[in-house]
This record gives sequence, C-alpha cells and structure tokens, in this order.
Amino acid sequence: MCDRFCRVCDTLLNDDNWHASAKRNGNYLCKECSAKQNKEYRQKSGYKASPEKLARDRYAGFQRHLTLKQTVIDAYGGKCECCGETDLIFLSIDHINRDGSEHRKELKKLGMKLYEWLVENDYPSGFRTLCLNCNCALGFYGYCPHNHIRVLPEKKALRRGRAASPLDDADCCRVCDISLGEDNAQYSAKPSEIRDGITRQQYICKACYKIKMSEFAYRRKMEVMAEYGGKCVECGETHLEFLTIDHINNDGAERRKELGINGGSALYSWLKKNGYPKDNYQILCFNCNVAKGILHRRPKPYTQETP
Repeated sequence: MCDRFCRVCDTLLNDDNWHASAKRNGNYLCKECSAKQNKEYRQKSGYKASPEKLARDRYAGFQRHLTLKQTVIDAYGGKCECCGETDLIFLSIDHINRDGSEHRKELKKLGMKLYEWLVENDYPSGFRTLCLNCNCALGFYGYCPHNHIRVLPEKKALRRGRAASPLDDADCCRVCDISLGEDNAQYSAKPSEIRDGITRQQYICKACYKIKMSEFAYRRKMEVMAEYGGKCVECGETHLEFLTIDHINNDGAERRKELGINGGSALYSWLKKNGYPKDNYQILCFNCNVAKGILHRRPKPYTQETP
C-alpha cells in the first residue's frame, strides 16, 4: 500500500494520526487538521451540542476511561499495595522509582494516555498500584503514614549575623555545617545576582533548605486542618498527610485564579490570614476529593474505622 499524506499539512498518515472512519471514506485528513476544521465550522455556524449530547459523550468517554483503567490496574495487582484499597475510583498508577514527572514529560502522556502506553508496552516493570491517599503522601512527603511515623527533627542552632559576601570555600551551611559551593548552596547565583533580603539564606545548603521549608509547610497545614475539624468529612480519615482542603462549591480553580495562588501552602496561608472562612471550605482526603470531582459523591458508603 502506498503512503498517504494529509491534504492540509502533508503529514504522513498512519493508524495513530488518522481516524478509522476517515480512512474508510478516503478522507486524507489527519486528526489534528480534522479537529481544527471541525472547530472552525462550529465557530462560523454557531453550532452548539445539546446538553443531552454533551452528557452522553461525557458518559461514554468516562466508561472508556474506566474500562482501560480497570485493565491496567488489574495487571498491576488490582489493589493498593500499601493499604489494600480496591475501589477503582481511588486507585492510580505509581512510578516506583519516583520518576513519574520526568517519565510523563518524556512520553508527553498522562492519565488515559499513560494507561494506553502501559498496555502497548505489555505492562513494564517499575510501576505499581497505589490509592490516591498513599500516592499523594509519597509524592508530597516522601513516605506514607501507613508504614512510617513522622518525627519532626529537633531544631538546630543557627549561626546568625554573618555579613553578605560571595560564596567561597570558607562558607558553611548554617544548619549542617557542610561546606557550600555553587553546586549545593541555596540561591547559589553570582553575588551581583543575589536578590535583596536573602543574605542569611545564602548560608544554607539546598538539602537543609528543602527540609526547613517542608517543616514550615507541614506545621502550617496542621494549624489549618485543626481549624476545619481535623478529619475528612466523608470518610473520617485523620492522617494529616492524606488530608486536603476542598472547595464545597466546586469552584477551586476559579477561586485560586482570582486570588492569584496555586493552592497548597499558599492557600493555607490565605485561609489563616482571612480567619479560616467556613462558607466554602471543608476537609476531604485525596481519595474522597477526587471521587467528588469525578462522581460528585463517594463511590461507596464508608463502613470501616479509620486506622
């Protein structure tokens, strides 16, 4: 069979970029160009799909996603390797080597596309099934409370009152006393590029700075969660590492954009500054938060006691 090319962009057509229906009908148009033409037609004609059609399309897409996800999850054990959770809505695929961000960036695939890649590559090693609670705890804190108890390190005495100067061999981290250089110093820019007000930060290594900021964020989260009840309002989960703030009205993205914050510690600081408003905020664990976003409810009644 001779090669076929898109009649608009001249891209070589294959099974990945050519709709099967277009191929059957002899329409030499790649998926990208087809999508652009459809969008232009809708804009010019003022066409809008009916709410019923949009609902049917969303439901069909959701069912395809669940079927593919179930296939992949079953191939990797069918349950969370950490806590044993089996509900499909709560489960996710975890990169065992903690290199998920780099891997997704390399493949340019996430979500359903990642599941398709795993199927195409015959379920390679290096992956496992974790629920969202365990997965997010590992991603944010480096451990899961199901098998590790967090112990906050004692505060170390910090050297103070050092004058600003370029980094040299005599400079040491004010926490661990390791020698600082351009490779391991926080804000290790040239002296002329160092921003105002960070003279003391110059004398801390990247590893200690990361721990220092992590401890600050953890304590701030403790304060906020205590103000909102300290547990998930749906399932009763109390492990701090699993908890997050949910926007009751499902307008979290709009609110964060309006406030100019990204969420996480910035949201916690905003809540504290504004007296912990209760009108649109509640605590959910990561599992229940995602279930609320997908199903608008918890998939099943919570019947077990929180460990």
